[in-house]
Amino acid sequence: MKTTSQRQKGETTLNELEAKLLQSVERLDRGEGVDGEAVFHRLRKRIKEARGNR
Repeated sequence: MKTTSQRQKGETTLNELEAKLLQSVERLDRGEGVDGEAVFHRLRKRIKEARGNR
């Protein structure tokens, strides 16, 4: 069973997440999104570099 403090923290975290998601949606609506292909290209490059550094 969760304590009052844990419940409140969970609610705060949920509220914070919801606020951040709404901000992100607003940015996307304004056309401020990031090109998905460019992001995946950077991620693949970082993964490849990290594997090479082992």
